Amino acid sequence: MSYGRKNPAGTPPRNRKGDLYKPATIRAYEIGLRLRVLPEVGSMRLSEVTSTDLQDLVDGLLASGLSESAIGVTLLPLRVIYKRALARPETGIAVNPTSDLEMPAVSTSFSRPAMASLRVRITKGRGSSSGGSCHHTSPRVGVTVARA
Repeated sequence: MSYGRKNPAGTPPRNRKGDLYKPATIRAYEIGLRLRVLPEVGSMRLSEVTSTDLQDLVDGLLASGLSESAIGVTLLPLRVIYKRALARPETGIAVNPTSDLEMPAVSTSFSRPAMASLRVRITKGRGSSSGGSCHHTSPRVGVTVARA
C-alpha cells in the first residue's frame, strides 16, 4: 500500500472525515499490517477471521512486550478494512470481528522533563512578568515563558 494508491473503486483511500489519509498514517498502517497482522491472519479470507483470532493476536502482541498504543495502531487498519467491507454488501462480510476486542488500556501518563522546569503564564497586554526571570515574552499574544 502506498500513499495515493487507488482502491478497487478507483478512488484514493480516505479517512472517516473524507480527507485523504496522510502519508505517515498509511506507512503506520502498512507496517502494522505487514509486520504483525499478516503473519498471523494473512492467509485467511476476511470472512474467515473471527474475533477469537484477533483477540489471540492482541494477547500475543501484549505478551511479546509491544506497547498498548502500538497494539491499538496495529489494529486500526483492520478496523478500517472491516468497516469498509461491511458497508459493501458484495463483500459478503456480515460481522466485524474487530468490534468487541478487549484492548489493553493505553497509559495516558507521560513525563516531559524539559517542560517540567518551564512555567507558561498567559498575561494581559504585552506579557509582563512578576517574579522569576523572563526568557521570552511575545507581545503579540501576551505569553510569558519563565523558569520555575
